[in-house]
Amino acid sequence: MESFEETSILAPVLGVLVAVIKFHIPIYLDKSLTTLGDATEGTALFVTGLIASAQRFHLNWGVGWAVLGKNVIQPALCLAVALLFGMPLEQTRFVVLLSAIPSGFFGILFGKGFDATPEVASSSLIASTVLSIFTLAGWIVLLSHLH
Repeated sequence: MESFEETSILAPVLGVLVAVIKFHIPIYLDKSLTTLGDATEGTALFVTGLIASAQRFHLNWGVGWAVLGKNVIQPALCLAVALLFGMPLEQTRFVVLLSAIPSGFFGILFGKGFDATPEVASSSLIASTVLSIFTLAGWIVLLSHLH
């Protein structure tokens, strides 16, 4: 129950509830929130850079497994599920490539909020991004051979 006191958990849950009940906010509030929302992407990347630069890069088993899971296993599972359900080829390619995008910064931000050490998360983010040069290319080549 303690996790629901964290805004990073409570805000998305409230957002889903508001969407489910189809609550509409006034247009002036919608425009204001849209402006704030447009600024969050750059801010999030900036904060991620600050947090990641404050950590030392450590290549260990945790980082290796995180990168293997994100860059290889996750897209492979998406491909298997897409093929199992008979998704159209174009959608399968989109799904697999989206899942093969390098690790995001949420692990770092959420880890900081829960007093977890972000060393593995920041090292995984860096390693996943660098290795995605090869893994994304590999997935693109593999997907181009699907018919």
